[in-house]
Amino acid sequence: MRGLKLRQIETFCELARQGSLALTAERLSLTESAISVSVHELEKQLGESLFNKQGRRLVLADRGRELLPQALDLMERAKNFGDIGNTDRTQTLAIGATRSIGPHLLPRLIGDFEKHLDARELGRGKRCYELFVQNSEIVLSRLGERTLDIALVEGEVLDPSLHKQTWLSDQLIIFCRAGHPLLSKNPSLSRLNSASWALRESGSGTREVFLRALAPLIPTLDIEVETSDNATLSAIVSSSDRLGCLSKRVIENELESGKLIEIKAQNLDPSLEKSLRRSLWIVTHPQRHQRALLSQLIDFAQKWK
Repeated sequence: MRGLKLRQIETFCELARQGSLALTAERLSLTESAISVSVHELEKQLGESLFNKQGRRLVLADRGRELLPQALDLMERAKNFGDIGNTDRTQTLAIGATRSIGPHLLPRLIGDFEKHLDARELGRGKRCYELFVQNSEIVLSRLGERTLDIALVEGEVLDPSLHKQTWLSDQLIIFCRAGHPLLSKNPSLSRLNSASWALRESGSGTREVFLRALAPLIPTLDIEVETSDNATLSAIVSSSDRLGCLSKRVIENELESGKLIEIKAQNLDPSLEKSLRRSLWIVTHPQRHQRALLSQLIDFAQKWK
């Protein structure tokens, strides 16, 4: 291991992220041959394979998955070491957010955070934000692999190695299109029981909370449409007789315009509205190096409304 070079570790990390020699070569401005040689030399030094081939893609082998968090942490520390005293450095934060948070809260949070830093002349140099938006399960998986600095999620955080802090509260609502036949009657649990639904996909924190809240009241739901995209889900509901459930903040424009109508949970069951209330979480990995910019973002987010 004496001949181990930082460039080899960087190549290993980028290939793990991209899963492709061509994309890795493009990102690092090297040839595919140079990438192959670098990884082969690293594997030779370790005496184990780091990648397996799956079709055209390269995926991490067991040993590669074991080493990746340490390699990422080493690269992060090396980058910070090189930035000491450099007032023109670019500080990068990799932020993961769910589909309910990413398009609706994250842009405003970052915008207000930038104004906060500029007003107080905090931080030096340029700042760059790498944003990764997916469902809770995938975002937390990326955080566990230490490819993200922070995750903003609403799903359950089951991994005991991750550190979570309560952030904001959020309210899920059940909704339908304007003119839905259900609205001409008195909406009830029995009528909801016979309805068809459009819901978020498995792994979504929104779906997880909704199903848990409805399970004691309606054990079996007729789920006809599943989608990972909130806009698609609201469009499906607005153009059919299906019911949906999303965060109120996600469809606030459609509710204000009257295109979608909220079916009041408290009119269905006194406990349902409370069951559809959830917490949004700030989640970090204790073993990922936490720079000053990340600490500043977390402190700001906790006070942000």
